[in-house]
Amino acid sequence: MAKEKKEQNIEEGLVSEFDDIRKKMNTVREAVDGLLDAAEEAVKKLREL
Repeated sequence: MAKEKKEQNIEEGLVSEFDDIRKKMNTVREAVDGLLDAAEEAVKKLREL
């Protein structure tokens, strides 16, 4: 019984860690998208010069 509880706690911990990683990956993805948009705008403005 204690072994099953320990395994369940480990599994729940892993799921929680994966959720945290997924959220962080989404944050990074959004930041990179923003940087790419800014770079595209900068290139457009430089071409106008």
